[in-house]
Amino acid sequence: QESDSKKIIELLDKKEYKKDILEEIKDKIEYEYKYKLSIEIPTKSSVTKIKQMKEKQLGIDIESLEKNEYETKENILSEETSKTVRYILEQVVSAGSGKNAYLPGFHIGGKTATSEKLPRSLKKYISSFIGFAPADDPKIIGIVIIDEPQGIYYGGTIAAPVMKELFENVLPYLGIEEVYSEEEAKKETVIMPAVEGMTVKEAKELMQENSFEIRLLGEGERVVEQFPLAGEEIQ
Repeated sequence: QESDSKKIIELLDKKEYKKDILEEIKDKIEYEYKYKLSIEIPTKSSVTKIKQMKEKQLGIDIESLEKNEYETKENILSEETSKTVRYILEQVVSAGSGKNAYLPGFHIGGKTATSEKLPRSLKKYISSFIGFAPADDPKIIGIVIIDEPQGIYYGGTIAAPVMKELFENVLPYLGIEEVYSEEEAKKETVIMPAVEGMTVKEAKELMQENSFEIRLLGEGERVVEQFPLAGEEIQ
């Protein structure tokens, strides 16, 4: 409201006393903020008087027209809609960008996020991941936010694994036990090899020997950073 009030005063200072302009501002404020305004449309004889009113609410008498009240109720989403959204977010973790939060034996839903700070020339980011579990009957929800990470900055790459570690500890504490699917039971757990310092060719060969898919970021002849980290268990 204050910004629109200042706009009115600026118009007065410039001697732009067009009634339609002031009425347009008045209508805008009343519509958006639900306030009733009393504005004296200035004439040459009233300009001095209105300018003297700047110290009193910037020349505008604001009277509350109605109180903003919102209906409150339970279950703002239908069970069907909630079930659909939970299923979609579980797929993000089991087969999408949030797969680094995947925890065998548990149903976990989540969403990754990577935002760039302004000005963009700084090349600084905020990485995050929000997750909940069990996805079919949520008992806990959490969010991991990493401000200005160094090196790799994608939320699904660096924030999602943190949430995975949290769930590894919290879910058993809550008494939620693993229930493995047939597909999960068949998968073997392997240890992530160390490839930092290797040439790109050497790293690719080692990953292929362990049936890992590899994605390269940047350019160069040697690996300077890897994720997952060496020694982590990978299923």
